[in-house]
Amino acid sequence: MPVPKKTRSRKPKRSSSSPASSLLAAGKSRRSMSSEAAGVVRHTHEPSQPFFLLHHPRNWRIASEGLEGPMVVPDLQRLPLQPGVNGIRTRQPHEPESATYQRAIEDLARAGFTVLMPDEPIPDDCLPEGIADEGYLREYLCRGPISQRNGSHYVEVWDVPQPVYPGETQRYKFDRAAANRWLVHLVESGRIEAPTAEVRDQLASRLGRRVERAKSSPVPADLRAERVAVQVARINEAEAAALPVEAVA
Repeated sequence: MPVPKKTRSRKPKRSSSSPASSLLAAGKSRRSMSSEAAGVVRHTHEPSQPFFLLHHPRNWRIASEGLEGPMVVPDLQRLPLQPGVNGIRTRQPHEPESATYQRAIEDLARAGFTVLMPDEPIPDDCLPEGIADEGYLREYLCRGPISQRNGSHYVEVWDVPQPVYPGETQRYKFDRAAANRWLVHLVESGRIEAPTAEVRDQLASRLGRRVERAKSSPVPADLRAERVAVQVARINEAEAAALPVEAVA
């Protein structure tokens, strides 16, 4: 399994007059782990662990934002790279970074998971505005408001930092439209196996059970009718959802 390599840092295109762009520039791709220059912005946020994104063949959901219409897309989950948890171990002296997670990845593969590596390239049209040529894992230097520890905070590249007051915990806005396009790309590129019509039927059936629960919920009639209508609309969306397919080379 290849190890995410240290490469020359790539700065996203940005306007120097925008506070949001300045915050974005403080981050970096997981592929560029070089030392930081003095004066770099530190987000007010507790340090966190990097992570991998995973997909299991039974995990799908319906998405429409950023797409031409509702589609069945992979429902991903995270594997935090925290030593002592989920098969991740502490790195020993002179070991490559991959030694800490290699066994965990092998176990996940045997269980049917697809493990997406952080340095896998993402098409620019699947990234937030102002970011290009990056993987899905983005690192921001931070200082914990409670622990007062300096460190790194890891988020998905679609978590775009928002302007906050000095000392306020950093907030992020998720670019769901771009992220949904990437989920479709994972299937069209063959990285994740395409879903079947049965997957779509199972999603609609699951939503149908929610309708029954909404109908029997002990709430005022007008609120119950509203909840039922929401769930029925979701069923209709699921039944009409397109299935992404691997593109022909």
